[in-house]
Amino acid sequence: MFAGTPTRIVCAYDTAALPELRDFLSDEAARLGLPRERTLPFVLAANEVATGIVRDGGGRGALWVWAEGGELICDVTDPVGALTERFPGYEPPGAKGHDPAMWAVRRLCHIVEPRSTPHGLQVRLRLKLT
Repeated sequence: MFAGTPTRIVCAYDTAALPELRDFLSDEAARLGLPRERTLPFVLAANEVATGIVRDGGGRGALWVWAEGGELICDVTDPVGALTERFPGYEPPGAKGHDPAMWAVRRLCHIVEPRSTPHGLQVRLRLKLT
């Protein structure tokens, strides 16, 4: 995994838990100092990734959120997923075979780092706190 200590973990979310996950993300963003006007884009981005994991991946996932180095960082993981395209989200919607949700996520966050790991798919979202 990456350096940094997550402040909380939400394990085994699934479709039924997505509304609670959005509430958790909003609460954590406020607690960790993300400006209010940037909370909705953060929640939308993390929710898009989590929803994609539930819909297209293993049906459940885990999420970590913490602040480090002036950034709000969120790791969303799928224990059985793997990257199916080399640079997800760089092609605009409508481009053949490309995911429009990841394209939107890249526009809502400062940095998006998807990767396959020995533990499944991990998507790290980074947003500047200031």
